[in-house]
Order: sequence, then structure tokens, then C-alpha cells
Amino acid sequence: MNSNDISYFEKLSLLKAQMSLQFGQRIVNYNDCNGLSEEVFKKTGKLISSQTFRRFFKLIKSESMISQLTADILCVYCGYLNLDHLVSKQSALGNSQTTQYHEAQIYKTFFEGVVPKIAKGEVNQVYLDALNRLLKRVFADKLLYDTLIPLVSRNPTAHNYLFEQFPFIDGFGRGFEQGYSLYIRHKPELEAQVFGNAMLFLSSVLQNDLTSAKVYHDIICSFNLESIKHPFVIARYMGTQILYHHLMGDMDEKQSWITLVKNKLIDNVNLHGFQYFNIEFELMISEYLILTESFKLVIDILLPVYNNKELIAKDIDTSFWIMPIKIMLIRSFTYTNRLREAKELIPKVAKINWLVDDYFSIQLLDAKRKISVNEAERIAIGRDLKRLISKTKFKYFEPFLKQ
Repeated sequence: MNSNDISYFEKLSLLKAQMSLQFGQRIVNYNDCNGLSEEVFKKTGKLISSQTFRRFFKLIKSESMISQLTADILCVYCGYLNLDHLVSKQSALGNSQTTQYHEAQIYKTFFEGVVPKIAKGEVNQVYLDALNRLLKRVFADKLLYDTLIPLVSRNPTAHNYLFEQFPFIDGFGRGFEQGYSLYIRHKPELEAQVFGNAMLFLSSVLQNDLTSAKVYHDIICSFNLESIKHPFVIARYMGTQILYHHLMGDMDEKQSWITLVKNKLIDNVNLHGFQYFNIEFELMISEYLILTESFKLVIDILLPVYNNKELIAKDIDTSFWIMPIKIMLIRSFTYTNRLREAKELIPKVAKINWLVDDYFSIQLLDAKRKISVNEAERIAIGRDLKRLISKTKFKYFEPFLKQ
């Protein structure tokens, strides 16, 4: 049963059956629909009205069918990534000969294996190389991803590598963020909840889905910042606040959060006698600051990091972070009229890590086009920008095309 072989009506029939299984009973009256609406909101962060469920389950007369977007949300509630994944999964259960199903089972076994123990501070390069090849394969095939994620959504090793350490931001506009809905469902710890909702918030922003972004922002606000210890998660929390209030046009609130960021940095100098609150925090918060055009602060944070070669060699995975640092500095130099420094840094940008290649390449191209005085070059860069924005579906960057 391929998803292309059955009608939308038949797909929704499958969904109805799964909804009843997930809810634990048949949906037969108005009270059931009210309860279902509350359950879906709790587990997905998306509000679907009880009236919609009354139409869907034919408790009131209606000729209309729910939209594809609504159907995908209900599939997340049921433990799937979207409607096509529900259909393909049902196919896999009935016919386990599909290539993706067997391949996903192999990768599931990989994540169930024991991670090799190494001394603190060391890296098991063999394991990481194998993991990197696995992730490249999974993120290159959406159906494989859709098949694998529900199989490993409870697995701590998969939580660590598939979601936390290696988020595929380049795929956030193409459905590769949907696994975070299952991640937060099966990892209830505070920092995981903040992190997962922050990633869904960022994905919504990049797609210009401000309605969903508000839902995830409100969920994040329900958690206590003071209880969070991991610098990445603190940065995601504070970055979410800065980006949200920037989008809402609330510059006073945005500035309040920026002040909190600065205070964290200053407090650390007073306590420990060195400049950095935490290198991971500084890199992550800069990613949000660059999206909110806080260019001077990005320079203040990242330039000392970039110039401290010993610190970079010791504390940063240079294959991942050094290129984004350069690009964020180039764009910040460009928009603060420090063009000479931007031009000097551009030739030093080499290959960007594949997880964020398009995401940061869009920002680099924006800076290059602003710097260029050659009209033919500007037109060529504009074409590359349009291609990448179309490929990623990152509508947030569409204003770049009008500059």
C-alpha cells in the first residue's frame, strides 16, 4: 500500500482508526471531541478545535475533509511524523519487504548498541565517522527518516545524536524537524523539553509560521530558566525569547533579554576571571542574535573567540563551528560598515558542515551581495540566494531577495 496508491479519503480513514487507538476509545460524542482536542494540544502544541473533530468523526453533518496540515498534526499525536508516514508505516507492517523498513531496522540496531567507552575529553573517531555516515544517509531520504524516527524515539543514544548533538537545521523546512515532536513526547526531562520545543520554534520561524512559533514560545515560557544548567539549552531558551520579541516588534522586551545575556557574560568574568560565560553558550546565542540583526553584539561576543586560537583549538569542534563563526562575523561586519574586515574574512571560509551548510550559506551570500559593487556579480549571487531559499523553504530569508 503506497501512499500514492490510495485516495485522500482512504488515508483519513486510516487516520481515524489510529486516532481511536491513541485516544484509547472510540470517539462517539461531543465530550470525546473536547477531550481529544485537549489531548492533541498537550502532546503536539497545536490547537485543533473540538468542532473540527465533530466534523472529522461525522458527529455533525459536513461534506468537507480536514486539511493536509491538520491531518499531519493528528498523525504526530498518533506517533507518526505525518499522514504519508502513517500510510507507509501501515504498508511496512503489512509488507516488511520495503527497502526503507529493512534499512531503518539496521539503524535501529546501531542505536541500541553500546556506545564505546572512552576517556573523558577524548573522541572515538571511528564511532563518530560511522555515525556521521549513518546520519547523512538518513537525512538524505525523507521516507527513511520517517520510518526510522518512531523506531528510535525512545532510545537515549538516538536522543543524543539524532536530535541533540547533530540537529539537521538544513532540513527544517522539509519536514526533518518533525521528529522533535516525538523526542519531547518520549523525553520528559526539563532540558529536553526546552531544547525540543526551541528547535520546533526555530523551524517555525524559518518557515515564517508565526502561529506555530507562538505556541512553542509559550510552552518554553512555562519552564523555569533558573532550573536549566546546560549552556546550549540556556542559549536556546534565551535566544527563543530574543527572536520571538524581535518578530513581534516588542523591542523593549527584546532588549531586556539581550541585557540578561550580557549580564550572564559579565557575571562570569567577575566569578571566574576570564571572558567567557561558556563558549557553547556564546556560539549558540550568537546564532539567534544574527537572526535578529544584533550585529554589534555578535561582533563583541565572537571576535574575541575567533582571535583566541588556543581557545578554539581546545574547546571548539573546529570542523563544525569555525565556519559558522566566520560567516556570522562576516555578516555582522558587513552590516556595521566594517567592510574591510568582512572582505578579508570571506576568502577564509571553506566547507561548511553539511548539517547547516545551506542555512549559513544563505547568510554568507546575503553579506557577499551587499558588499559587491559589481552588478553582474550581484545578480549571480541573487540567483544563488533564490535557489537556496527555495530549496530549504526558509521563507524567513526571503527579504534578502529584495535588497
